[in-house]
Amino acid sequence: MKAVQRAEQALSLLSEQFSDWMEAEVASLETARDTFLAANDRASAVADVFRSAHDMKGQGETFGFPIAARAAANLTQFLEQIDDASAPVVAIVVDEHVKAIRAMLAEDARDESHPIALKLVGELEKVCNDLLSKSG
Repeated sequence: MKAVQRAEQALSLLSEQFSDWMEAEVASLETARDTFLAANDRASAVADVFRSAHDMKGQGETFGFPIAARAAANLTQFLEQIDDASAPVVAIVVDEHVKAIRAMLAEDARDESHPIALKLVGELEKVCNDLLSKSG
């Protein structure tokens, strides 16, 4: 029983750092987005956005932000399926996902119990699904 209590205490101490780690992940995603938007060759610059969103997809849940992880997963799925990463609509989709994830962190919207974050990620998913259905 003491081992379980020590593990819970250690996890509690670590969880205090999760917001800081999530902040670093969002900053990395923002940097990748900014580089992508400024690039002359967006088709090659999209890989960094994908990689950063993919990292967040995997780590967001661990850091206590599953709703942000869901938004990141949607972005990675969109980027995997889009035909032309240099299309203007891709820049809009990337930017909107990054802004949404930043807002989720700023509002401490951690999961689907946050109605605005849930609606926001639902709208992002709908837009991506609509765009992908029209391009395919």
